[in-house]
Amino acid sequence: MWWRWVPKTSRRTLGWTIATEIIHPWLGRPAGWWFSYRQLNEWLWKDGVNRKNTSDVRDMLFREFEFLEPLLEEQPFIMGSHPSVADYGYFASMFRHFGNDPVSAETMRMQAPNTYEWLARLWNAKPDKLSAEQIWHEPTQPFWLPMLDRIANDYLPYLKQNAEAYLADQKRFDFAGKSLQFNGTKATAYRVWCYCQLQKAFHDLSKEHKEKVRTYFNDVEGFDQFVNAKVIDVNMDQNYMLPWRPKDQKRPGFTPSIWIFGQPRN
Repeated sequence: MWWRWVPKTSRRTLGWTIATEIIHPWLGRPAGWWFSYRQLNEWLWKDGVNRKNTSDVRDMLFREFEFLEPLLEEQPFIMGSHPSVADYGYFASMFRHFGNDPVSAETMRMQAPNTYEWLARLWNAKPDKLSAEQIWHEPTQPFWLPMLDRIANDYLPYLKQNAEAYLADQKRFDFAGKSLQFNGTKATAYRVWCYCQLQKAFHDLSKEHKEKVRTYFNDVEGFDQFVNAKVIDVNMDQNYMLPWRPKDQKRPGFTPSIWIFGQPRN
């Protein structure tokens, strides 16, 4: 969200576009100004981002480029010759936000052309465009190490701390990872479910495959904390499994508070 709402060009463009679409073209500019600053506060300044860590949040995109650029120089997709779950999971924010918002998209074109090309390749991926032979690579190349380090020492600890805070009925918590720190960030239900899914997926592996995964993290510390953590089991599957809203379930209407203050995060 930093690249969408902090740069003035992006903030004004997206604020005006969204306000024009959901309110009225005549009110696009004033409503867009209000909406963009609401988003800036809701998703950044009131969610743990501050003057001390704002540059670290900005540079998270460059850390992803440092991983993706050499990888996509060698192979067309993240795990090899064909798209995988890894591609589609990465694709969501890379395409919708970074690849389309004006400032981040230009940054990607200039500094990460392999990544920009991969977005188009994945968008246009069709069975008849892919080779019959599938070639897969394990995450052992040197450029994987910083990514594995972030997974083990920033992402998984964040999910764990978020889950602990949420289950303790805390609205906010202070996150401390290896390279990032967010004070007063919001405890989010969806990310509790994400952590549970990752725990379940790992513990459902065979002993042989568990050890295989652990070998990928041999050169970084921290992954054993995830392996040895207490399993969190919450009944949230019905909230997040597809179809997200069955056809026979009525879509909730927009209340005045939602129009003014936005959709609740949880």
